[in-house]
Amino acid sequence: MTSKRLVQSSLGSLLLLLAPAPFAMAQIMPRNAQARLFFPHLADGGTPDGQWQTRFTFINPNNSPASVAMSLFADDGGPLGLDFGGGPSTTGTVAFTIPANGTVVFRSRMASSVTVTGWAYATSSLPIQGNVAFRLIENGTAKVEITAEPTLPSAGYRSVATPLVGVAVANIYGSPLPVTVTVYDHSELISDSPSELAFIVAHELGHIYQQRTGKFIWDADREWDADHWGLLMSLAAGYDPYAGAGILGKLGMATGTANLGTQLWEDSVFAADAHGSFSTRIDNLTQFIQQVCGYSADTQNSCSQYKSGVHPHFPSLPTVPLRNPGVTK
Repeated sequence: MTSKRLVQSSLGSLLLLLAPAPFAMAQIMPRNAQARLFFPHLADGGTPDGQWQTRFTFINPNNSPASVAMSLFADDGGPLGLDFGGGPSTTGTVAFTIPANGTVVFRSRMASSVTVTGWAYATSSLPIQGNVAFRLIENGTAKVEITAEPTLPSAGYRSVATPLVGVAVANIYGSPLPVTVTVYDHSELISDSPSELAFIVAHELGHIYQQRTGKFIWDADREWDADHWGLLMSLAAGYDPYAGAGILGKLGMATGTANLGTQLWEDSVFAADAHGSFSTRIDNLTQFIQQVCGYSADTQNSCSQYKSGVHPHFPSLPTVPLRNPGVTK
């Protein structure tokens, strides 16, 4: 097992690798900054026991002000006048200026006694960023909030989905358009977790590092080394570090190896197989998370706060070992 000293030195190398080089802010423009922003869905108003509140957030990453005009449309295509504090607009249009490197937020006052839905379109003199959030409020208490990023018009759209996914389609043209929505009942192992997909991508990037450098940073086993790369790179990108165990568990179930008997047989008979036992790989990741969290007092505190907020039902330490007794590494 990798020593704590190697973990510390390698962590330092990883942090240096991920740290951005010096740059001038004027030369940086976010990839999702656009001069035309389409928000395919919003919801607002309703009775006190179930009200929706809409909030638009716009960010100007430029060093000069941006002039923006936002038009809101109801589901029937007519103008939608939301009250953002100055009364509803009869034309459904809001014009404003975002200061250089500034932010503008519009929050509706839920003036309608019935829930209204629609979509919005914003044009800007400079590329900007934005999102729309609609929050469900029950008797003054916020229950859930949905955030939608702007998108660009497209003749085709595909997305992984779960039974809880909703689809909003808006017609930006002046005449009706026929739309066909096709739902496929083919479950994907990673369709319900972007963090699991991030782990898989980072794992494969770890293999690219191995192939190009001929080095194993975290472990002498190439799959376990790539697992550690997958955990750290996805974590550095803001994804859930526990997702690696999730996808490995699904792979174990999909291949019929999710039991201790098969695990022991795999680890002993097929020791030459780089992928080995999925359960043992999950155990390796669990121990690696503990090592990373034990790097310093600050990391211990951060890990504790993250776990209590995101995974409060997880035990402080694994109470049941995932590795089969007798299997050592």
